[in-house]
Amino acid sequence: MAIQNRIIKSCMNSFLSDYRIEEKDESVQFEHFVNFCIVSKYQLDAYQDDPLLYEAVHTGQGGDFGIDGLLVLVNDNIVTNKEQFERYRWQWEV
Repeated sequence: MAIQNRIIKSCMNSFLSDYRIEEKDESVQFEHFVNFCIVSKYQLDAYQDDPLLYEAVHTGQGGDFGIDGLLVLVNDNIVTNKEQFERYRWQWEV
C-alpha cells in the first residue's frame, strides 16, 4: 500500500521520526500512526509517557485487513499489562 495523500504521509513521517520508529513496511507504519491518532484522542500525552506504547497497542501484521490495534482502559488509565490492571482496577474518580 502506497500512501498517496501527501499531508497524511507527512504527518505519519513526523510521527515515525518523533518516536524513532524504524519500521520499514509502510502499511505497518500507517497502522502505528492510526493507532497513535486514536490513542491520543483518549490520552493526549500517552505516547510521551510511554514511548513504546505503539508496540503494546499494535495487533496487525500490515496489509492483513484485520484489527490493527487494541487499547485497554481501566478507570480512564491505559493498561498494557497485568500489574497496571491490578493497580487501576479499584480506582475511580469521585
